[in-house]
Amino acid sequence: MYMTDRARNYYTRDLEKVQGISTDLFQKVGEVGPAAREKRLETVRAAVKPSQHGEISAVIPDWSREAPTRWWDPGRQLLRCIRNYQHWGSRRGWLYIVPRKYQVLKHRFWSVVSGADIPLNAHVDGGLQLLHPNGIVIHPEARIGPNCIFFQQVTIGTRENSLRVPWIGGDVSIGAGAKVLGGIRVGDHARIGANAVVLCDVPDGAVAVGIPARILQPRES
Repeated sequence: MYMTDRARNYYTRDLEKVQGISTDLFQKVGEVGPAAREKRLETVRAAVKPSQHGEISAVIPDWSREAPTRWWDPGRQLLRCIRNYQHWGSRRGWLYIVPRKYQVLKHRFWSVVSGADIPLNAHVDGGLQLLHPNGIVIHPEARIGPNCIFFQQVTIGTRENSLRVPWIGGDVSIGAGAKVLGGIRVGDHARIGANAVVLCDVPDGAVAVGIPARILQPRES
């Protein structure tokens, strides 16, 4: 898998989230029986790679999904501006003011070009794909997990008279025109159909469709 130096740094940072788990478990391998040992190892496997059924990881971001394939790639260029701004924004000192301002200008340009409203302070984990970014709106306080994919006209925001925002898990696919509103949780590997209006929690691996959305069935595991 090809990754730029910056993407590789992001990947290394995120991998540290599970290194503590794996180190602890492997230290205890000699202290447990075969059944318990296998159970512990399964915890690590689930965290560091896709499932045995070929699902995309809901834990470790695949930063190559965000790498622009060419200069005119509005969705990925917009995400790159956000990542760079947050990178420079975490540093203190007058030397970093210029890079931050430059990323702000780029963000405004690509926001206009793509037609998407994704703030610079968005809480979006790596691996997000915006195949058709036009009309996508993400609330600045919403949480988006790794390796999600959003189609055009998706809205992630609040409900009327409420300040609570959604929490989107990892590897979630949201179809064109769908709205995810309020303080709800969308589980890992969930799928939301086109034009659905989701106002309730969506379990891991489930499918939500309709207005208001209803849970059809869990995806086969």
